[in-house]
Amino acid sequence: MGWWRQNGRWKYGAFLSTVSAVFVLSCCGKSSDSPLGPSITIGAPTILRPSPGTTLTGGQITLVVGNANVTDGAAPTYTFQVATDSAFTNILAQADTVAQGEKGQTSWKLPIPLGNLRYFWRARARVDNTEGPFSFVADFDGLVPRDDQRRIY
Repeated sequence: MGWWRQNGRWKYGAFLSTVSAVFVLSCCGKSSDSPLGPSITIGAPTILRPSPGTTLTGGQITLVVGNANVTDGAAPTYTFQVATDSAFTNILAQADTVAQGEKGQTSWKLPIPLGNLRYFWRARARVDNTEGPFSFVADFDGLVPRDDQRRIY
């Protein structure tokens, strides 16, 4: 079974896309008979904070997603990525094994301070060797207050 859908729009010079995907891998009759183990479906997490187009000031921030739906009820780990471009060719920070949070949300504190840049971020869930789809890409602007900026000579 496979299904894919992508919607998108341009905002602040970047293409923000919403991706939905469902993939099921099985063989050998019942999914529990598969040599790869039972089939599993992992949905994309949802971007909660910061929301697209937000301007953030000051030091470090925390990224928050709504937890992904997982068909077998397993608690996934999450990958968070932050980049300076929407294609994620210049990734500034990444975490690959963030434990699923409580109350339907998972968060990760960005380990680098913000600069005067536009940032792009996304997340996805993983159970064992099965990765779900990435969330849609969200952007936010970093703004360092003038008093915090340092002159470089």
